[in-house]
Amino acid sequence: MPSGCGFEGCEGTPQARGLCPAHYQQRRKGIPLRPLRRWTDGTTCAVCGEQSGRVSGYRKYCSPSCENKSRRYRGEVPLSGICDVCGDVIVFGPRQGLRSIPIGTRKFPGKHRRQQSYAMTVTDLVERDGSECALCNEPVDMSLKWPDRWAPTRDHIVPVVHGGDNSAANLQLAHFTCNARKGARVVA
Repeated sequence: MPSGCGFEGCEGTPQARGLCPAHYQQRRKGIPLRPLRRWTDGTTCAVCGEQSGRVSGYRKYCSPSCENKSRRYRGEVPLSGICDVCGDVIVFGPRQGLRSIPIGTRKFPGKHRRQQSYAMTVTDLVERDGSECALCNEPVDMSLKWPDRWAPTRDHIVPVVHGGDNSAANLQLAHFTCNARKGARVVA
């Protein structure tokens, strides 16, 4: 029995038709036999550049995630992108970013989480408009806190989904329940 695979230069253990399992699969699939890239000490992943930590093997990538990224981007995996929100360069580290998120979207994970910035606090609304709910005209108890259903909240007169903003002119005081019941409707 031969000591190595029937493919020239391959040292794999022959199992079927004198070929190692990897070369046998290539032959079975009708792929021309080609040399296999083995991991060695110091070999890095073709996508993320991370050390493999393997001494032997046939993989070009350190993980299925990196292999999928390479397929998705047809071998040209971007290592950085430009944020649409702030214009900063975002460098993708090993095993992060590039999930199913195309570059150029505002959904870079962890970089920019949109936080609401209101022009007025609930206390400012009470000072300006009084302590009555703008939707039911009942008094609002300022000592209550969320998740109490009668806690004070800021309500958008014109909902954000209909083009409203967080300016002082578009905010009014409301009970949590009244605000939730109103939803995204414009109440006249």
